[in-house]
Amino acid sequence: YVRLKCLLKHSILPALGHDRVASEADILGALRCCPERRLHITHLFNVSNFHHRLPSLVNFGLLEEFPNLPQYSGLLPPTVEVIGDLAHVHPMTIKATLSCRHTRNVAFVSDAMSIPEPGRTMTYAGRHLVVGADGIGVKLAGTDTLAGSCASLLTTFKNLVRVLGMSEEQASTMLSTTPARIVGLDHIGSLTPGCRADMVLLNDSYDLQHTVVGGTVVYSRPAATSA
Repeated sequence: YVRLKCLLKHSILPALGHDRVASEADILGALRCCPERRLHITHLFNVSNFHHRLPSLVNFGLLEEFPNLPQYSGLLPPTVEVIGDLAHVHPMTIKATLSCRHTRNVAFVSDAMSIPEPGRTMTYAGRHLVVGADGIGVKLAGTDTLAGSCASLLTTFKNLVRVLGMSEEQASTMLSTTPARIVGLDHIGSLTPGCRADMVLLNDSYDLQHTVVGGTVVYSRPAATSA
């Protein structure tokens, strides 16, 4: 755990994830490197295992509190991060996660790397990728292996509210306030005095109308024109 301790020494939050090998003891060892704060799990469920008797990062990520057993004494369950495009993680699995964890400990990300154009190809990190027929998942060319997404955070917001039953406040929290707090950025993520005025304005259908960055409108949806 030398690298983990080095990151923590420099106030960098380590993110665990994309692992099918670590045992329960390995994960507990990582958490003990910094028992007074929560570590983080990135891309919960992706490139991971889940077993009801052999705990993995997924098992740890589903807990808001540890069982009252000696091996968990003094430790805090990690915060988690979920890709909310409904392709990387099935809606039922996301729903189960939201039933287990508080919104203050769940962050949603997009994993977006392309515009949603089915069949569009690109090269990333030496790998050939293609946008799937659904216009959501980006896959390794010639395979069904997901390598990214085309879904924006606005799409994720709509998924959280319309598909997963979250309130607008809950969805906004997991897309802004919680991610900012997890990484220790106290000047963004909420509309409170002293924070940077970053926001999006939506209509009743959740269509983007305006984007504001630092108090300045940087995008406005073009007004509809009559035929």
